[in-house]
Amino acid sequence: GAVSAAVSYYSQPRVLFPVSRGCFLPPPNVDSCVIRLDLRSQPPFEVEERRFFQVVRAAFAQRRKTAANSLSHGLPIPKEQAAQAIAQAGLPPSVRPEQLTLEDFYRLTLALCQVQPSQGGLPGQGGLPDRGG
Repeated sequence: GAVSAAVSYYSQPRVLFPVSRGCFLPPPNVDSCVIRLDLRSQPPFEVEERRFFQVVRAAFAQRRKTAANSLSHGLPIPKEQAAQAIAQAGLPPSVRPEQLTLEDFYRLTLALCQVQPSQGGLPGQGGLPDRGG
């Protein structure tokens, strides 16, 4: 999800050890683990963070949807342009956001930023809409 993407962007997570569901009261339906987050001295790639996380948030905004549907709704852009960016990023057309790696989101952000507004592309400077935050 979006939180996992943010954690991986800012740190290098490591699983330290498992924690059984029996260690909790009431016991949850899943086992847990303790993780360690080693903060990165610099981001894993050169990208405008605000725009990168716009793409990540938009992708995960709708559960059980393809990335093209989620992006077209969340940014908002036409679905055809979302599909074009997905193809340009080297991803399969029916890919779902939960299947994407951090690097996939990076390539997808770059592809979305290359869409020219004069060609009916994404609004805003650099191709992605400016939603702040």
